[in-house]
Amino acid sequence: MIDQHKPQPQSPTLRHINRGAILHVNGDLEGAREQYEQALSLEPANATALNNLGFVLAQQGQLSEAMQCYERAIALAPERSTAYSNLGNAYALLADYERALQLQREAIKRDPANLTALDNLAQLLMRAGQYAEAAAAWQQYLHQQPADARILTSLAIVQAAQGRLDDSFNPPDGFLLLESPIGGQAVGVETAVQPDGRIVVAGYANDGTKTVILVLRRLPDGSPDESFGQAGHVLFEMSTDQRALGLALGPDGSIYVAGYVRLDGFRDILVLKFQPSGELDRTHVHSSPGTFTDIAFGLAVQADGRVLVVGEHSNGSDQDLVVLRLDADLVPDPTFGQNGLVTFNGGGQDKGFAVAVDDNGRIVAVGAHVPQGQTKENLLVLGLTADGRLDPDFATNGVFTYGLEGDNSDYANFVDLQPDGRIVVAGSAHDGQAFKIVLLRLHADGALDTGFGDQGVVVFRDSAAVFDYAYGVAVQNNGRIVLAGVSNDGVADKAVVLRFESNGSLDTGFGNQGTFVFSGPGPGPDRAHGLDIQKDGNIVVTGYANDGQANEILVFRLR
Repeated sequence: MIDQHKPQPQSPTLRHINRGAILHVNGDLEGAREQYEQALSLEPANATALNNLGFVLAQQGQLSEAMQCYERAIALAPERSTAYSNLGNAYALLADYERALQLQREAIKRDPANLTALDNLAQLLMRAGQYAEAAAAWQQYLHQQPADARILTSLAIVQAAQGRLDDSFNPPDGFLLLESPIGGQAVGVETAVQPDGRIVVAGYANDGTKTVILVLRRLPDGSPDESFGQAGHVLFEMSTDQRALGLALGPDGSIYVAGYVRLDGFRDILVLKFQPSGELDRTHVHSSPGTFTDIAFGLAVQADGRVLVVGEHSNGSDQDLVVLRLDADLVPDPTFGQNGLVTFNGGGQDKGFAVAVDDNGRIVAVGAHVPQGQTKENLLVLGLTADGRLDPDFATNGVFTYGLEGDNSDYANFVDLQPDGRIVVAGSAHDGQAFKIVLLRLHADGALDTGFGDQGVVVFRDSAAVFDYAYGVAVQNNGRIVLAGVSNDGVADKAVVLRFESNGSLDTGFGNQGTFVFSGPGPGPDRAHGLDIQKDGNIVVTGYANDGQANEILVFRLR
C-alpha cells in the first residue's frame, strides 16, 4: 500500500514521490524505487517516501530493509495508518501473526476508513480461526464500499463457517466424550477458558454407589493437560454424595468450584479452591443451624480475589436465596452482609442460580421467586451493593421480577454483564403448555432495555420442540449473545447453542439460522449446560451426551 500526494505547487521531493507512485502502480518497481530514493536524498525524514520505498523493497523480497523503512515512517508520522498496515503484512510473512494483528488494529485505530488494513485484519483473523471478528472487519469494510464483490464473497464464506464444530479441537471431531473415571455416569456442568487457552470443566461422576466431584483440564487442542491433577483430572470426595454446580477462575490462576456435599443426611454448601496444578488448596462448608439444606449453584470471583457464591437455603417449608462472600482463602468476609452471608427472603420459595460482579463491585444475582398470591416461580434478578445490601437504585428496591404468562414457572439460570453495564439474563419461562427459552437485557439500574427484543425480552421456542431450556449465557466481544441449553424434540434431549445479535434478533449467520444442534454418536439424551467464550471468539461448551450405554461428559468447541 503506497501513499500518493498531489499538492499544488509540487516540491521537488513530492514530484519524485508521485512519479514513483505512478511507476509503482504500473509495475516498474526499479523505476519507482529510484524515484523514492531520490525523494529521500532531498528529504531523508519524509515518512511518505520511506513507507513507499519499504513497499517496493518488500515486493522485491528485501523484507528486513522494508521493515526498517516502515518503522522509520511510523516514528516520523505516528498518526498515519499506512505504514502500520504494511509493517503488519511484513510480520505476517515472518509468521508472527500476533504482532501482525496488533499492527493492523493500530492502522485501523488511526484511520477507520483504511480499507486495505480492514481486509488485511479480516484475513489474519480468518487464518487464526476468529471467524466472528473477521466477519466484523469485513462488515466494517462494506459499510464504506458496499459493492465490493470480493469482500462480499469473503464475508459469505466466513459467515457460513460460524456456528460449526471446530475441527482443530480433538481433530477432526470438534468434540470430546469423556467417560467417568470411576465408572458409571459423568456430567459436565460448567466450563471456563483460562487466559492461555486451556479449558477447565467442572462436573461430577457417579458409579452407582457414590457421586464425586470431577474437575478436568484440557489443552487448547482438546488433549489432556497432563500437568493437571492425575492425567488431566482431579476427584474430590468427602461423603457419598457431592456435586459441582458452579465454576470460576481466580486472578492468580486458582480454580474455584461450588456445589454441595451431603453430610448427616443434609446437603451443605461446598466451596473448593484448587491450585493451578489441580492440587486442593482450601475447602469451605457452609451449614445452617439445624436440620436444613443448603446448596450452591453458582459463583464468581471479584477482581480483588474475593469469591461470591449464590444458592439456596431450605428449612423444609420455604427457601431463601443466599449469597456468600469469602476471601481468596475461603474465609467468610465480615464486611459483607452478616459475617459474609446475605439472605433474601421474598416470603416464599426463593432460589439463586448464578451471580456476576463488575470491576466496581456491583453484584447481580439471579434465580427464581414465588410472588405472594402465586404458586409458581417468577424469574428473579437482585442488585446488591458491594457490602451486600439490596441496591435501592436497582429496579424496585433492588429487586426485579418477570413472569411470562400467568401463574407458571419462570427461572433465571445464568447472567452475564456487558462492558457498558447492561445485564444479560438467560433462563426459561413456561407459557402454560411448555418451557421456552427466555432472554432479557436490563440496564444497569434494573430497567428493561426496551431496545432489545420485544421491550427488553426475547422468547424463543423451536417450532419442532416439545420444550426448550437455557442453562448458560455469555456475551462476545462484538456484542452478540451466545446461549447454551437443551431442546427436546419429543424423542430425546438435544444439546443446543443459539446466538443472538446485540438487538436480540437471532443471528441467522450462525449455525442453522441462529441455532447449532449437537448430534452425538449415541441416541441421547444430550445436554449443553455451560459455556465460555475464548479470546478469539470461539465458543466452548460442556454438558453431557449419552452414547447408548452411559452419560459421558461432553465438551465441544464452535467457530
